[in-house]
Amino acid sequence: MFLQSILEIASIIIIVYAMALIQSHFFAFFSGRNLEYECHFSTDEAFEGEQIYIIETVTNRKKLPVLWLKAELDTSKWLDFAESESVVTHNTRFVTSNFILKGGQRITRKWPVYCTKRGSYSIENVALVWSDILGMKSNSLHINVNANLIVYPSIMDLQKIGLSRKTLMGDITANRWINEDPFITSGVRSYSEFDPLNRIHWLSTAKTGKLMSRKNEFTSDKKLFIILNMQSTPDDIEEVLDKEIAEFNIKIAASLIDEAFSKSIPVQLAVNGVIDRNDNLRGIVSNDGMDRQHSKSLLYYLAQLELKVSERFLTFLESLNIQNDSHALLITPYINDSLLASAMSLSSKGINTSVIIGGYCDSKYLNAGIDIYCIDPSQKI
Repeated sequence: MFLQSILEIASIIIIVYAMALIQSHFFAFFSGRNLEYECHFSTDEAFEGEQIYIIETVTNRKKLPVLWLKAELDTSKWLDFAESESVVTHNTRFVTSNFILKGGQRITRKWPVYCTKRGSYSIENVALVWSDILGMKSNSLHINVNANLIVYPSIMDLQKIGLSRKTLMGDITANRWINEDPFITSGVRSYSEFDPLNRIHWLSTAKTGKLMSRKNEFTSDKKLFIILNMQSTPDDIEEVLDKEIAEFNIKIAASLIDEAFSKSIPVQLAVNGVIDRNDNLRGIVSNDGMDRQHSKSLLYYLAQLELKVSERFLTFLESLNIQNDSHALLITPYINDSLLASAMSLSSKGINTSVIIGGYCDSKYLNAGIDIYCIDPSQKI
């Protein structure tokens, strides 16, 4: 009797184990079949400090349920996932999410993501791991998703950091006719048959009972030439030493580009920096333009900038071909005698030149004879 009981118990154990083994192979083999996974960013571009979403969609296109599914993805640590299980190692963030799917079920999940730093980010591959109900056997599959995101530098309010748009953009009223500026209105006059309809001043028309047109002043037609110094100190040779200061000056450049676009002012960008970390031989010099696509391309350059120096700023500055119709705006984390001399040299050639110092500013340079603006990086914008 005792031996019979032992045999019965052993038989039950063997049957249970065999069933567990069968189900483990069954679910491990079939769970991954007819399984679809998609992952993408809610947008392909954002600004530093914005919240976006990463959207995961899993579809089980079979009747058999998926008892346990884990998606493992990795991306940059500068994309901060809220409400998720993530582990940060060096510059990489590892994120996992778990799913249980019925037969024929689709699950869509949105992860809030905060863009904490400018840059170009991607999620190239996602590993799917599935298992049976007891976790005895698992299987995996790598899915190529190629989700890409560009994060532009944050845009600051120029007035809050002490910069005057009128001074910086160089729209000074000219004493002679050069070009009528549509952004500076000096009064109204009687409407002419040659005036376009969008020049009609409707309030004055209603008051006088006859068509009146806006009268604009004439200004010199200048473009803004932004020249960004990636050297955080005069001693930076290849690597940027003070990365926070460099990032602050990049934000200043981005804010000026955004302001120029909003006012339809042509803008050109030059940076003694690099986008490709393997290319440290030359800086970046763009064409000038004022449409939305041009503005986005300049912000794209700034988003992609490595914290590296292509060449010393003074050497780079001397290599630039700056026309007299440009307002040269030098953005630099510091100023010294050599840099001031270069700025004064541009001014002596008839080029409207200003210097913005996003960092340490020695007061002895403030009365040098050209416009110098000191911006404190520690202020909360």
